[in-house]
Amino acid sequence: MILSIYLWLFQTAPDILPDPNAFDLSKLITSITMVLVPVLVWAAKKGMAFLPSWSLPLIAIVLGGLIDVLNGLATGSSAGPLWGAILGAAGVGLREVIDQLKKVAKTK
Repeated sequence: MILSIYLWLFQTAPDILPDPNAFDLSKLITSITMVLVPVLVWAAKKGMAFLPSWSLPLIAIVLGGLIDVLNGLATGSSAGPLWGAILGAAGVGLREVIDQLKKVAKTK
């Protein structure tokens, strides 16, 4: 049903909807930033054990913005460093949710 509505909209208003066959690397990188940042923070924590734990969320925010800047340099299109920083902070939230779910699973 949803697919048929999407196809109908694409046929009637092709300027509104993106081309479903187009591959946009910039949007892909932006969308995986929230998952990539916790992995990079984990790697930084393992590689540099001297980092205090309070600095990890700040590092995540900076990494999110940095990923977006590098995305803009590599692809010519970016969401903006502020959006990247927000995604980096969301990555911290995602990691916290996963940690809490692991704790709940262990208690049951």
